[in-house]
Amino acid sequence: MNMLIPEDAVHEEIKRKLEEIDWINGNEEFGIKEKATIDYILWDVLKERIQEVNKSLFLSLTEEQEEKAFEIIKSELEIADEVRMLEYLKHGITINVRGRNDRIILIDYENPENNVFFYLHEARFSGFPQNVEPDFMLFVNGIPVAIIEAKPTDVVGSENEALNQIRRYEIYSPELFRFVQLAVAYGNRKLYTPTYPNFERTERHTPAFSWFSWKVNGRDEIFDLLTPNRLLEILRYFTFFFKKQEKGAKRIKVIARWNQYRAVKRIIERIENYINGRDCKNKGLIWHWQGSGKTFIMFFVANYFLTNHKDKAPVVFFVVDRENLETQHAGVFKSVEDVEFTSYFKVIRNIDELKERVSEIIKSLETGNVIPTGLYITTIQKFQLKKFQDFVEEVNGRIVPKKVVDKKEALFLIDEAHRTQYGKLASVMKTIFPNAMFFGFTGTPIFKKYKNTFQEFAHPEDGEYYLDVYFIRESTEDGFTIPIVHEVVEEKGITLTLDEESIKASIDAYAKYDPEDVEAFFQGRRKSLKLSSKELTEKL
Repeated sequence: MNMLIPEDAVHEEIKRKLEEIDWINGNEEFGIKEKATIDYILWDVLKERIQEVNKSLFLSLTEEQEEKAFEIIKSELEIADEVRMLEYLKHGITINVRGRNDRIILIDYENPENNVFFYLHEARFSGFPQNVEPDFMLFVNGIPVAIIEAKPTDVVGSENEALNQIRRYEIYSPELFRFVQLAVAYGNRKLYTPTYPNFERTERHTPAFSWFSWKVNGRDEIFDLLTPNRLLEILRYFTFFFKKQEKGAKRIKVIARWNQYRAVKRIIERIENYINGRDCKNKGLIWHWQGSGKTFIMFFVANYFLTNHKDKAPVVFFVVDRENLETQHAGVFKSVEDVEFTSYFKVIRNIDELKERVSEIIKSLETGNVIPTGLYITTIQKFQLKKFQDFVEEVNGRIVPKKVVDKKEALFLIDEAHRTQYGKLASVMKTIFPNAMFFGFTGTPIFKKYKNTFQEFAHPEDGEYYLDVYFIRESTEDGFTIPIVHEVVEEKGITLTLDEESIKASIDAYAKYDPEDVEAFFQGRRKSLKLSSKELTEKL
């Protein structure tokens, strides 16, 4: 009979792995005993770090002003709800102690080494009907931001027991979870989940996810998520509250899934390389299967881009091809509880309004005046040639520019990119914005002769058929897509496996053969795909 791994051994394993990724043992560092009841925030640590990461400001304050500053900060942190707390963690707290507003940051995202990262093992926090005692609490600058709840790792399903305990903590100590942003259920599987106060004491079914694909130096995937720099990035760019603007709507919290994070990072890398002149590539195809959360990827990209390029008056256009998609996306973007994002966001209702926005951008570039940062959603159908004749004209069947937006910091995020991106509407849009960046999102790309999603958004000439792919197998395994069974006909010596390399090979080969058949297969309209090409056989 196999002996179960004792929970103490699991705790020691977690301690060792946390310290391997540079988390300090706070029990030892600050002399805090296990089982000791402590404040939600370690105020002495926070005060010392605030002074360090805001050094230039505090050097200019009198002793009286400094004391007043900390009174304001403490007061704000004690009364802020979970939405405002997340805002404070991301952007800091505005204070006025010297006749003007100053921003005090709580976490230094630009210089992570200026922060202090430590964990406490089995610290107790005030709660009702009883105190709570997470196995591990992770602190950044004295603020609790994440917990780890451990169960025996050799018991199948033990992570569910950990998740249930995390949900009880949210009920018993909702004040604590104004600060705590996420939790890890460390059992037979290692899952992470958003956390937030449950003052209503109601049953919740907040989703929990695995973290894949970033194995670094042999570490388990979940500890890649918990590396200090990664965790800060998740807090800053990938954690948000949403609440629909309707009576009775409930607040939800969203943290990016691993496939969303990976796609966003690849897009942002391309954006940075293009804007900074390291690469001329200004487009990319995101091929993610239905149900994988493409709307949130677009949202995360837009927010990341705006946050990093505020000084350049960035402009983002979400482009769709149907009014119901416009309504759906706008509903998501309007419900985000983030003051900066929602202050920028606007739905472009008609063609005149779109022309006005374009004219404003052109005028600002000509005059040197700074236009407000913009986040717009529009349908591709508004880019009509006859309505934009002040900007473009048709010459010998080609759309040529008359007035253009000569700006690199213009980002187009195009949903359902396999549709309506091959004719005059798309040509007008891209001609007006010749130096903009275009990223297409689709679950069903097309590669017909005159409608080729890969040619339009990827770089097949360089062997790049997509910037990021999250195919049906991965989406099904992760539980985001209902399994679909495709019957694949195997000829002698030929087997089609839908991995990245065979996808590339089939796209390349079928550019010369039967693209309609291949498209139908990938879209699920054809149950089998008979491979007969000698060239395709050799490639696969």
